[in-house]
Amino acid sequence: VGMKIRTKFSVASGVVVFVVISLLSLSTYWLIEGTLKQKTQAYVEDSGSLLAKSISNWLVAKRAQIEIVKSQIESNFSAQNFQAGLEIGALKNDFLLMFGTLDNETQLRSNNPNRVNPPNVDFRQRAWYQLAKHEENTVFTAPYIDAATNELLLSAVAPIFSGGQFKGVVGGDLSLSTIAESVNTINFNQTGFAFIADGEGNVVTHPDQALNGKNTQAVY
Repeated sequence: VGMKIRTKFSVASGVVVFVVISLLSLSTYWLIEGTLKQKTQAYVEDSGSLLAKSISNWLVAKRAQIEIVKSQIESNFSAQNFQAGLEIGALKNDFLLMFGTLDNETQLRSNNPNRVNPPNVDFRQRAWYQLAKHEENTVFTAPYIDAATNELLLSAVAPIFSGGQFKGVVGGDLSLSTIAESVNTINFNQTGFAFIADGEGNVVTHPDQALNGKNTQAVY
């Protein structure tokens, strides 16, 4: 009988020890899992915030440059000064193309002397022109793929006024390819990926190129 009691005690002690170890293991697992989740979330949020701030600062600087052109043209408006504003040398390396159209013209002016306007095209009907025409300051178009180069572009455009009258639109093309490449290579230590979407939720650039142009609600 004594042996049986000792045996039962040993078994009971073993069960208790097993339960305690199991509970400690589970508690440790939950603690580690929670800590990893918190660190991963903090890392993702910090990386995303830094990236967003970097892009925002870049766009603010480009907008300021177009505002300077707008101010210079408006200070002494004429067709000649409009063209001179597009040809400011300091902007040549900052924008792929400086361009604009006067309200009494149909063709596109630019800082590229080799550019030829296509026939029978009224650039005043283009979306970028209509966008800026109804604004007071510089605005950005939605990102788009250039048909000729297949490059991801964004345009900063601004209306030109003289004596309170609308006179035309000036703008500059910006390449988003470098930003897109930088964003698409982010993997948050192999825990995820980053991509760019516009204000309407349409994917602009994604590591999986098949998703470009699709709406995030349809994808995720």
